[in-house]
Amino acid sequence: MLHRDNTRAYIILLVFAIPVPVIWLSHHFDVNRMLGVEAVALAVAAVLIAILHTNKLEGVADDLHDVSRSLPTRTVGVFPSYLPEVVELVGRATKSLTILCDTPAHGAFSNTDTFTEYWMKLRHLMVDGDVSIKCTFFDNGGREALHRAQIEEDFEVWDARSDKWDAWKVRNCANCKAFDRLARDRGSAFKLQVPEGGGGPTDTWADTPKAYVESMMAINEAVLSSFDGSTKVEELEFKEPLREGPSVYFWLRDDDQEAVFVIVPVRGIGVRDLAGFHTREPELIRALGTVYAHREEGR
Repeated sequence: MLHRDNTRAYIILLVFAIPVPVIWLSHHFDVNRMLGVEAVALAVAAVLIAILHTNKLEGVADDLHDVSRSLPTRTVGVFPSYLPEVVELVGRATKSLTILCDTPAHGAFSNTDTFTEYWMKLRHLMVDGDVSIKCTFFDNGGREALHRAQIEEDFEVWDARSDKWDAWKVRNCANCKAFDRLARDRGSAFKLQVPEGGGGPTDTWADTPKAYVESMMAINEAVLSSFDGSTKVEELEFKEPLREGPSVYFWLRDDDQEAVFVIVPVRGIGVRDLAGFHTREPELIRALGTVYAHREEGR
């Protein structure tokens, strides 16, 4: 294919270059006009060759993308970029779904739209699907410690009067607006009480660090309370979840068919550095399954 494309390029170049000497020998053209015609001809040839190679490169990029998605294990980005892969995996579950992660509302603030899609698909499996669902999350104390730790490590002083917090609110204004839409549009489904009055979304959900943590606690409690009774839920107790919690989160579907797993850093805030992977390798999926099995045995 590459030789064929090179041949086409040479043909294009010759088609436009051969007439130039002929024009040069003509007595009807002076030097300036001859040089002008030559420049135009070569420019047109260069453009056509560039278009040819651009199309070829686009085809190679598409092929590489297809190859990367066919790999048995591949990276799917850092948090929250991997959340769409989780949504797709949940949508493909037909028999079972096993979840081990920090909070029931994983990603609700950082990527609200994708989280909403994830939750609606999960709810569909609970209500209308014949899928066995097992979930493991941090308990109430662990979730609060997690959200507080994220703020504390972002800000040396956990203080609403801090200029750093004002800067955080500006940076996360879009997230607050998306979270506000979630609460108002899906509030009844999540049993999430939307505050009345007040200012905009930032004032409502993240006016202070304390308000932010309370908002995160509320959405997680709302998600848990809307779980179907047949869903098996385990809550893990951690005083310092970022240091004591599991080193991997995962979503497994249909036992050994497919998984999205996330490597949790030993140090750091436990969110910014989460690296996600998708796998279909049976041995790796079975190894992930043993993490959940050991949790069950240790109860």
